[in-house]
Amino acid sequence: ARLRQEEINSRRILEKVSADYEAFKQEYERMEKLRSSNAVTPSQLVRALLELRQYEDTLIKRQNSQTLFPLQRNEIEKLRETHQTDLAIARLDLEHTEVRPPFSGSLSEVTVELGQYVRAGDSLARLTDISVVEIPIPLTLKDFAKVEPSVKAGRHPKVALAENESDRPRWMGYVVRAAPEADELTRTIMVYAHVKNDEQKVPLLPGTFVHARIEGPVLKNVLAVPRDAIVNGRVFVAQNGRAEQRTVTTTQN
Repeated sequence: ARLRQEEINSRRILEKVSADYEAFKQEYERMEKLRSSNAVTPSQLVRALLELRQYEDTLIKRQNSQTLFPLQRNEIEKLRETHQTDLAIARLDLEHTEVRPPFSGSLSEVTVELGQYVRAGDSLARLTDISVVEIPIPLTLKDFAKVEPSVKAGRHPKVALAENESDRPRWMGYVVRAAPEADELTRTIMVYAHVKNDEQKVPLLPGTFVHARIEGPVLKNVLAVPRDAIVNGRVFVAQNGRAEQRTVTTTQN
């Protein structure tokens, strides 16, 4: 707005200087015509010519000054665009100073202090989401073979979890996935169970050691026989007061 007002004022001055120049130019031309009749002395004509040159110089300066205003406007516009870019970058940098986690949770550890300088990649805090806790469960190849068909088919077997092996289940969850490979050191395959804490009476906190029992396939028309009662694939059955050998097929030992 200030530059626009200066341009308007300069244009008015230019119009006045231009009018003064034209008026004095006409006056000089009139005096030059009177010279032949000796109505004007040579010194007066020289003085008039010098004044005309001064008007002309003033007019040229004003014209040059007027032509600079568009250039000044362009420079100011470019400077404004540069400042807008700097402002956008500053706002983006300010947004980056606010760290938002990809999930909701609770702060379990803070590794920096207020006012401390940090670098890119430094750990600021550890956030724990306890809404769903994932439990890794190692299974033998034999046990995994019983669970794998259900997991592969999208049926999630139930998992009962307790603090000790002999305790009653305290948490319930579901097997949601299995590792794609076995552990060559332990010769086990890891399956993973999810426990939704909003469905539990007492939440299961991450890091808790638990014993897991996975719901397996239901066997029908079978009998439970003590392992010691099976000898070479046979058992003794009491029949009419006598012990008779029967061949059995075991499904689990």
